[in-house]
Order: sequence, then structure tokens, then C-alpha cells
Amino acid sequence: MMAGSQAHTPPAGQGRNKKPASQLSFDPRSKVRLLPTPSPVTELVLTPSPVSSPTPEAAPSSGFARIGNTNTFGVYVRSEPGLKFEIVTQLSDGNRVELMGEAQLADGFNWQQVRLEDGRVGWVADNFLIPEP
Repeated sequence: MMAGSQAHTPPAGQGRNKKPASQLSFDPRSKVRLLPTPSPVTELVLTPSPVSSPTPEAAPSSGFARIGNTNTFGVYVRSEPGLKFEIVTQLSDGNRVELMGEAQLADGFNWQQVRLEDGRVGWVADNFLIPEP
């Protein structure tokens, strides 16, 4: 029976069995079909709690550094701080760069402006810079 609907009970002597309920018998060999009863649904709302992300250790903003931590893939030097900007060149691990100015946060990375050995200037994510002492 659906919620909100009313059961109709035929008067005694009418309906399928034509016997009053007190005169009905049960045959244990008969099959009984149980209908599932829907359980109430509880809405679960998850609210994420704020999580502080660790602050990456920034490379010094002046001096020199070597490219590293690239798993031998090298790193792209970009024209501006961010992943969507033009690639100036690619540097391999061990290349030396001069650090210029303050790092800038973009696309989840701290970007450091660098001057390459050939004089070109670009930006590198600072987690690929190993400061020289």
C-alpha cells in the first residue's frame, strides 16, 4: 500500500474470498510474497572543513640557483609567472640561473623570475630551483 492511499476493505461476503476474516484459514504450504517497505531517506550533506595547505619553501629572491628536482625531465622557463604563458626555453637539471625580484604565486606555484646564462629572462616554478650557497 502506498503512503497516503487508503485501504479499501470490502464488506464481509464480498471481494476475493467471500468469507469473513474470522473464517479464513492459512495453508502453510502456500507461498507468501513479502513486499519491501521503503525506508525513510535521510539527506546527508557533507561540508568540507578548511584545510591549510603547507606553504612551499620559497627560494631566495636574489643570488643564484641550479635547476633540480625535475626527475631528469627539465623545466620550462615561461615568459610570465603561470602555466598558460609562452615557453621561452627548457632547462635541464644542473643549469645555473640568476634569481631576480620577488616570487609570485600563480596556478598553485610560486614563480621566480630568473636570468639565464645567455641573458634571457623568464619565470620558473621555484620548487625546481636549488639555491646556491
